[in-house]
Amino acid sequence: MSEPSDSSRVGELLLRCAHTVRKTTAEDLEPLGLSPHHARALEVIARGGAARGEPPIDVPPRLSLLADRLRIAPRSVTEVVDALEDKGLVRREPDPSDRRATVVQLTDEGEHTAARIRQLRHSRMDRLLDTLEPAEQAQLTVLLQKVLNGTERPRGMSR
Repeated sequence: MSEPSDSSRVGELLLRCAHTVRKTTAEDLEPLGLSPHHARALEVIARGGAARGEPPIDVPPRLSLLADRLRIAPRSVTEVVDALEDKGLVRREPDPSDRRATVVQLTDEGEHTAARIRQLRHSRMDRLLDTLEPAEQAQLTVLLQKVLNGTERPRGMSR
């Protein structure tokens, strides 16, 4: 049997890393009674719908923006918000700029929980990357971003 190609090995390692992150995320969130999907929704709501890495927006997001950020159907976002509302973490309100639309806002408990989720995420990533020196972490960041940028190019375009 032949040795796997370098790209196969890289792919396998990326999949294993992703699996580890998903597993440890679920374990960290279990005491909060949240799924990773619900935690991600809370984080997006806390940022006002801003994408991770962008400055937070000071207005609560509409359901349509939340669905877009989570990359799920509007019906699915309704189910996510229903579950978070049942836990007392969010509330729906009419959009002040368009009363036909609905925005989602964190409750005080939701604010506390979103802060805890951010803290858990930072701790988890610190644990996962603690074997790398800061320069290696910076290099990994650059390389992973390069891979992601390449996946966002339309098919058929070369480097």
